[in-house]
Amino acid sequence: MHNGGELANAELSELRHRARIRVNQILGYAEMLIEDTSAAGVTKGLEALRNIYSSGRAALVDINDALANRQSVDRLELPHLYDRVRPRSERILNCVDELLRDAEAWAGSDWQTDLYLIRKETLSLVELLSSAAPPQPVEDPVPARPKPASHVTGPRLMLVDGNATHRFKISRRLERAGYAIGAAASGTEALDLAAAEVFDLVLLDVMAPLTDGIETLGRLKKNPRFASVPVIAVSAPDELDGVVRAIEMGADDYVTKPFDPVLWRIRIDGVLERRRLRQELSFRDKLASQG
Repeated sequence: MHNGGELANAELSELRHRARIRVNQILGYAEMLIEDTSAAGVTKGLEALRNIYSSGRAALVDINDALANRQSVDRLELPHLYDRVRPRSERILNCVDELLRDAEAWAGSDWQTDLYLIRKETLSLVELLSSAAPPQPVEDPVPARPKPASHVTGPRLMLVDGNATHRFKISRRLERAGYAIGAAASGTEALDLAAAEVFDLVLLDVMAPLTDGIETLGRLKKNPRFASVPVIAVSAPDELDGVVRAIEMGADDYVTKPFDPVLWRIRIDGVLERRRLRQELSFRDKLASQG
């Protein structure tokens, strides 16, 4: 058994953060699979997907009850958290295995990939929490087969958002819509990406503190290599002052959170089409001047 003592400050925060990240990944993949299968009119497997989601939500409640809003936690309490979360994790794994056994009959290749990722995050969560108590090994009877990532050839977008959960969900859904995504958690990361890669458009959260959105927009627009790349400002509905500032500084359009796949795609495609037309007109003008 683990010795007693306090789990406090940075150590407690790190455990809480890592556990939440894994559960949020499980919930994100499950939510997308539920949405995709429902939109496709596929009912087979829907109950198992909902069970995965509800088990993930219950695990998140357990983690928050044990680790949130506390300055410290006695290490002897942590085995109880493991004991509560493990049956929920086993239920998720059982549902994943059930779905994978008949996956060829109902699932697209990217749906199967998401199931393997749910399995991976669940096993990672169990491994993380097992440090609180000597665990019984979690059986993984169907080894996860590596799945190649789908090769996305659509427009390449940079998503700048300081919230890891938002970044993950939006990136995944835009990839499903056919865009290639490069994600940055801060203004500094965005500028590094802009220096290293070519993008067709930037989705920039203008209000999140970690992104320094307005400052990042100004620096991107001052970069000759990046100045012509269109920018769509992203904000909450009650933070439109930041959108106004962004448009004044050169943003081409804006969208609001929470993510709406139809509206965002309309805005993205509209901005990309306007950019294409500008480039075409510029090319024609250049040819005319040379003629």
